[in-house]
Amino acid sequence: MNLKNALKVSFLCFTVCATAAAQPGAPDPSFGTGGKVTLRFGDLEDQFVGVVVQDNGKIVAAGKNGSNKIIVARYSPEGIPDNTFNADGIFVSGLPNVHAAQAIALQEDGKIVVAGIFRVGASDEDFIVMRLDQNGELDSTFNGNGMVQTSLTPGIDYARDLAIQSDGKIVVVGSAGTAGDAVSDIGIIRLNSDGTLDESFDGDGKVITAIEKNAEQAYAVKIQDDGKIVLLANPLDFETPNGFLAIVRYLSDGSMDPDFGNQGISFTDLGTDRFYFGDLAIQDDGKIIAAASIGSNSSFIYSFTVLRFLPGGEPDLSFDSDGRKVIIQDSANFAQSLLVQANGKIIAGGHAMAASEGLNIFLTRLNPNGSFDPGFGAGGISLTPVASGNGGDYSYDSFLQPDGKIVVAGDFNVSGLQDYDAVLVRFLGDPVTDPGGSVVFDFDGDGMTDVSIFRPSPGSLADVTGPEGSSAQWWFLRSSDQGTRGLQFGNAEDIPAAADFTGDGKTDIAFWRPSSGEWFILRSEDDSFFAFPFGSEGDVPAPGDFDGDGLADAAVYRPSSGTWFILRSSDAGVSNVLFGIAEDKPTIADFDGDGMDDIAVFRPSVSQWWQLRSTAGVKAYQFGSQGDRTAVGDWTGDGKADVAFFRPTSSEWYVIRSDDDSYYAFPWGAAGDIPSPGDFDGDGLTDPAIWRSSDLTWYIFGSTSGFRTVLFGSEGDVPLPSSVSVE
Repeated sequence: MNLKNALKVSFLCFTVCATAAAQPGAPDPSFGTGGKVTLRFGDLEDQFVGVVVQDNGKIVAAGKNGSNKIIVARYSPEGIPDNTFNADGIFVSGLPNVHAAQAIALQEDGKIVVAGIFRVGASDEDFIVMRLDQNGELDSTFNGNGMVQTSLTPGIDYARDLAIQSDGKIVVVGSAGTAGDAVSDIGIIRLNSDGTLDESFDGDGKVITAIEKNAEQAYAVKIQDDGKIVLLANPLDFETPNGFLAIVRYLSDGSMDPDFGNQGISFTDLGTDRFYFGDLAIQDDGKIIAAASIGSNSSFIYSFTVLRFLPGGEPDLSFDSDGRKVIIQDSANFAQSLLVQANGKIIAGGHAMAASEGLNIFLTRLNPNGSFDPGFGAGGISLTPVASGNGGDYSYDSFLQPDGKIVVAGDFNVSGLQDYDAVLVRFLGDPVTDPGGSVVFDFDGDGMTDVSIFRPSPGSLADVTGPEGSSAQWWFLRSSDQGTRGLQFGNAEDIPAAADFTGDGKTDIAFWRPSSGEWFILRSEDDSFFAFPFGSEGDVPAPGDFDGDGLADAAVYRPSSGTWFILRSSDAGVSNVLFGIAEDKPTIADFDGDGMDDIAVFRPSVSQWWQLRSTAGVKAYQFGSQGDRTAVGDWTGDGKADVAFFRPTSSEWYVIRSDDDSYYAFPWGAAGDIPSPGDFDGDGLTDPAIWRSSDLTWYIFGSTSGFRTVLFGSEGDVPLPSSVSVE
């Protein structure tokens, strides 16, 4: 049963006021000029093909100039050339035979690695890898001169992408043999951190893979946490002629992984179409995402497509129902880059046709289930022109900054055929915060709500030393490994206020003590605790990330005056906001999808919901009846919290869709159940769940994982996901 497919029904919604704000997916006005930075050598084809962002916020882009020499440029976070990098902000290779950079990556020590093409002759090209130090000079500790030239075959060996392993080894992938011809195969090399070929990788540091098709080359590579190497390839069968999309996985020693797909290869038959260019990403749960341009070379029509595969290589049918999402089609649309946010949303980039403007830089953002994210661009799509008139704008790579902004590298047509300047464009995005926030109760940081309880009654458990007089118990069942943990922290009078106060992506056990107005927070990383006063007796604790810095802020709502007091973690300042009346109950969540929690209340006597949205103004709803229990969460997967409640008298759930203000309802539970919703399967959608005290069982309906029951808790326990539910 699909709980989300209910009849859309309109209802009374009234907007009190609204404020305009820049939408995620729009160019960032704080970067360069109107969000753009350009570079022109005066050559015909200046181009950026790769981009990374250093820990200090500086942006490093690699590409080529009109003489096909590798260039690497560094900019300040505001888009100003960094003159501390190679004296004038740009490195230009002095090698005459270097064809172009193809990819860039950063080492943990900040050194910059670039892969490109070394032209030996008209029909002979090799991989070349360069490493620069943080000052923009060739690193002499890398092969003695800062560069490594590697031949795989006597023909054209074409490097396409690179990745750096956790041990510092460098993996470069592309094609071995004449690129695009019947004799080309997948080519891979692995270098040690000093630039020498890694002989533990297939004996000589090189792997050539023929996968029984033709015109084989790898476009992208990623390294799994277990060291396995995953790449995206585009084999073509000239005899059929059928095109294929192939995900290929290797063990760390360079051999094919027999547990993946068909002896290491997962094929997607594209029929008479084929795919060109693309990128890969690997989710935290091991699922593999591919972005590809699929279409016909004769018609020059390509569909920008995103596909997702299970960790074993099978199509993930939970992704847009068939594992494949066609983003835009019927024109020349090319996928080039792929990013995954911490909340599971997917950003794919490239260039696409705009009806009156030629090719534009293109970004799309999808929810974890494959649906468009309406909070990004226009309905999930952003098209941005760079060149004036009916020009050509191209995007080849993108990078997700820690603040959620997206940097895109490419080029654009300046004044005619073969006259292009390099360009960087930075787009606004959502703050990228870890998923262990104040509502999802993710104590192990795996992006899934954990079955968890607060036991106010005294107990003997004492594996953690808490504040003096501690007797209350906390128990949670880790979703990452099904392990159970219990600890003692707080007293029976204390009110649970668990949230990610330390910013490590894990929910911290925390409580607020009404008698003293003190907060006690147990750090998830080392089980130490800290305490501080904030609030007074009679206040209601309401923690949330109100400033969008990825850390929960201590906050209280004071019913006596209808005032919110927020202790901002970003600057230790205090915000006082008048919003509410005495009977109101806090319902904190991110209702406008800007990455910041919003002040919000539920007014039980009249069943009204009031929201003070941080970027979209005040909004109010009339929804529900007295006795309903709030169940706010992202039920639709659009990155915005939806107003929702559970009706104990009928065991029904009601959800208002944030995208169009319609609602749906469904039954789940029985009389006496306690609603405890959360994202229990980590797909970005809130799942209905109840805790039944009569049999001490959780009944969970995962939007992706389906139905399950969990025996967990004792009589008198408070299920933690229910602790933010009020009536």
